[in-house]
Amino acid sequence: MQKLKTVWLNGTFVTQSDAACRVDSPSLANGMAVLEDVPVFSGATGVFALRVADHVRQFLRSAKIAQMDVPFTADKLQGAVAKTASVGEFSSGNVRMMVLYMSAPEAGCAPEVSVAMFCTPAPSLCDEPISACISSWRAISNNALPPQALLVAMRANAEFALRDARACGFGQAVLLDEAGDVCSCAGAALFTVRDGVLSTPPVSCGVRESVERDTVINFAMDLDIPIVEERITRADLYCADEVFFCDGIAGVLPVSSVDGRTVGMPGKREKLVLSAEPGKPGPITKAVQGRYAKLVACGLEEYSAWVTPIA
Repeated sequence: MQKLKTVWLNGTFVTQSDAACRVDSPSLANGMAVLEDVPVFSGATGVFALRVADHVRQFLRSAKIAQMDVPFTADKLQGAVAKTASVGEFSSGNVRMMVLYMSAPEAGCAPEVSVAMFCTPAPSLCDEPISACISSWRAISNNALPPQALLVAMRANAEFALRDARACGFGQAVLLDEAGDVCSCAGAALFTVRDGVLSTPPVSCGVRESVERDTVINFAMDLDIPIVEERITRADLYCADEVFFCDGIAGVLPVSSVDGRTVGMPGKREKLVLSAEPGKPGPITKAVQGRYAKLVACGLEEYSAWVTPIA
C-alpha cells in the first residue's frame, strides 16, 4: 500500500517517514522547537479551520522569540494550513505547525530550520463538568522560559501536572506561578466568575496570550460581561461562583470542583445569590460556552473572518 503524503514540509507534501528528525538534532535533544495548533472542525457547511491568521501570527511570534527564522510569509503559512487540513485523514482535530531543526548543526554553523505541518485527531471529550486540583508543579517562570513562545520543552510542564492530577482522580490541573498565584490550567486558559465579573490571570503571571484566551475575552465583551485581568489566588478559586477553562478543540469546559471544593457552593457571605446549582455550569459559563459552540458551527456572521473553509 502506498503511503499517503500528509505532512507539509518546507513547501512540499511528504510521508511521515520522510519527515524524520535526527536524534542528535537540537529540537529533539534540547526541546528547541516551536509549535502552534490550529483547530479544524466539521460542520453543516463543511470542514473549516478556526482563526488561521491569528494562529499563524502566534506561531511566527513564538519563532521570533526562540530566534528561529521561518523562511515563509504569513500568507504562505495560512495557505499551507488549509492544504494540510484538506489532505488529512479526518475532519476534526488540529493542524499542528512546527518550526524545528531536523538535523544536527555542522561544525561552526547554525542548524537549518524546517517548517512542518500535519494533522492530529481530536481527543475524546467529556460533556460533563470536570474536577480540578492545584498542582504541586509550578508554572514555568517568565525568567526561566518565555511563556509567549510555545516551545516543545515547555509542554513537559503541563504534562507532568496533568498526569499527576489524573493519577489522583482529577480531570484537570491548575498551575500556580512562583509567587503562588493562579496561572493557568495544564495547556488551557483559565477563567473564574464571582459576583457576575469574569476574571482571568494577567500575562505578568506567566499566562500565554493564546488565541483561545482572546476568543473568550472577545465573547465576554460581546455579551456585556464585565471582564478583568487580575491576580487570582488559590482561595479565589475556592470562593468562585463559576470556573471554566478554554481549549481550542474542546472549547469552553466548566469545572465542577477545585481540590474537592464544589464550585459555587455557598460560603458565609450574607444574602448570597448563587449563580448556578453547585458544581454545574453557571449562566456566564453557559453564555460563553454557547457562543463558542455557535462559532464552531459557523453561526456567528460577525466572526466570519475567523473561519477558513477547507476544500
